[in-house]
Amino acid sequence: MIYSFTLLSSKEDCDTAIAIAKKNKNELEYRKLTLDHKKQGATDSAVVLETELQAVNAQIAAYEAVIANLPEGDIKKENISKQKKAEHKRFLLTERKESYGVLSLLETEVDIGCVEKDIAEFDAYIAGLTERKNSL
Repeated sequence: MIYSFTLLSSKEDCDTAIAIAKKNKNELEYRKLTLDHKKQGATDSAVVLETELQAVNAQIAAYEAVIANLPEGDIKKENISKQKKAEHKRFLLTERKESYGVLSLLETEVDIGCVEKDIAEFDAYIAGLTERKNSL
């Protein structure tokens, strides 16, 4: 972006603008650090959640196959109960996946990309301010 650095008429104004820009850049760098930490956690969680979800889905499929071939009675009721518990676990894992899974990871990655661009813009802005200060 093109900034109106020529409107700055004193070195003091430049120093003030540089100080503000550096403060904002430091806040962005801190945000990036926390997002990087969140990304690592989301990556780990996404892998665990996907693995658990696949295992539960296999369990449910197995229960369905067994239940279909069982005669009415206590054993069938017991397996239906186990299937319902597994379906509830799948529901909970699916809910967690939205907050801590791949979708959360992607959202965090895009946030990191935006912050990185903002940091780069502040670097260019600070360089422009410094250049203007040196020319005064």
